[in-house]
Amino acid sequence: MVQRFLILIFIVIIPFVGFSQQTISGKIINEKSDETLPFANVLLTSTKTDTTFGTASEINGVFNLKKIPLGNYKLEFSVIGYERKTIENIIVINENLKLGKIGLNPTAHKLDEFQIVAEKSYIETKPGKKVINVSNDLVNSGGSAIEILSMAPSVEIGVGGEVSIRGESDVFVLINGRETALSFLGAAQALKQIPASSIEKIEVITNAGAEYGPDGEGGMINIILKKKLKMG
Repeated sequence: MVQRFLILIFIVIIPFVGFSQQTISGKIINEKSDETLPFANVLLTSTKTDTTFGTASEINGVFNLKKIPLGNYKLEFSVIGYERKTIENIIVINENLKLGKIGLNPTAHKLDEFQIVAEKSYIETKPGKKVINVSNDLVNSGGSAIEILSMAPSVEIGVGGEVSIRGESDVFVLINGRETALSFLGAAQALKQIPASSIEKIEVITNAGAEYGPDGEGGMINIILKKKLKMG
């Protein structure tokens, strides 16, 4: 009788443990000055399944990777002007993982001559939307639109590739501000079809105006392609 009771407990508990999901958090700083680093790329990769999760640090340097299944992972940090940092053997067990401060070293280059060139910020915040200037991102140039958005604030990419904006999954995709055949494939499939190398910028529209109609209720993603490039 006791053995049957113990077996029943294991049958009930094991599924909950297997599907448990946790949060990984931390704060990214400048290793030399202890200043916080906003908008740093954070990429978590499973060592067994190649599943990836991504986000970007907030203005105060804090990042949160949510809904991470139990397992063993590799964690990578990158931001323009700093050396890339990788932490191996990140083990997610049945509790939230707090990594504390993660320091990145600034890169130093000696130049004989230099020019001062003004560049747009990687992420710009405008009324009702966030703009990601993809053309400045060399890290994700070989990926797709969905990999870029996995690190964008307000956007969440699920384990199965589902796309949501601020928790709303009814997301509509535009190309250069217009509906295309890709718009009706669903956000996840449409974004996987667009290579990052062809994108100038991405607009994450969190507050779509009335001109977009009912399609904009859950939020919209507008892909602006580089000039002289067309989707096949």
